[in-house]
Amino acid sequence: MNTKKFITLTAALVFTLVTVSFAQPAVPIPQEPAAQTHFAGVGVMLFQSTTNAPIKIARVMPDSPAWNSRIKPDSILASINGDSTANLTMKHCVELIRGEAGTQVTLGLVDPRTKETNNFTLTRTLLSVPPAKTAKP
Repeated sequence: MNTKKFITLTAALVFTLVTVSFAQPAVPIPQEPAAQTHFAGVGVMLFQSTTNAPIKIARVMPDSPAWNSRIKPDSILASINGDSTANLTMKHCVELIRGEAGTQVTLGLVDPRTKETNNFTLTRTLLSVPPAKTAKP
């Protein structure tokens, strides 16, 4: 087989392989059951630097009830529904903040700059968190 014919056949084969691989629909990778991507909440992510440190708002999800109420990161979570969070674990706080969509929860938040406490009554809504991706080996 001459070189020109070999290159032409190789190019045709590569083109066919590329066309086939892009023409096939993507197959979704099943998620592990433990990976929860939908839940009813208000759109705050919590942070606690040490076991005895106050629980803070680490992040506010865009377009969530917390975002729409202008809750700011670094605010200290002082109470949930009027009950102090001082002796609660972060896990327990998350359980109290999440709930059935359409129900309300009141967060007492301390502004770290002014030290002023404000209560925010928020209506829980269904939120989505994109599944975590694992690093390729």
